[in-house]
Amino acid sequence: MNEAVIQLYRQLGMSKYALAKRAGLPYTTVNEILNQKIDLNKCTAETVSRLAAALNCHTEDILNRYPVMDQVSGRYRDVRYRWQRGKDNMELLCRYKGKTFVIDMHQPYSIPSRRQYYEQFALWQIDAWLEQNAFEEKSRRLLSEINDAE
Repeated sequence: MNEAVIQLYRQLGMSKYALAKRAGLPYTTVNEILNQKIDLNKCTAETVSRLAAALNCHTEDILNRYPVMDQVSGRYRDVRYRWQRGKDNMELLCRYKGKTFVIDMHQPYSIPSRRQYYEQFALWQIDAWLEQNAFEEKSRRLLSEINDAE
């Protein structure tokens, strides 16, 4: 749950009390975070910031990775889509004319530094799928017409 913060704390080799004092946080808060009774991702931004400063790192270094885009949904060119967790990456679950398809976005589901671009990535991937789907449908029709003519 709080593996990164625990690892950084151990590397410093200080007591929990010293870390709490250095961060300006109550000892009980630091103790519960390090004993994994409190999930650091659910702490206030101030607590995370103070702890990161005391550990000489960035807040992103101690927070657990989580799928920030999970369950975000939208509609584009008659395609309904929803971001979801994949095995290792975020995926787009899409539905178009009764067909369901999944696009692996090849983006990890950590806290993305470029979240504002994820929407554009999704639209590009949907465009590519629609073009491929249109090509396949046209190819099937042409092959069917050729087979019927013979």
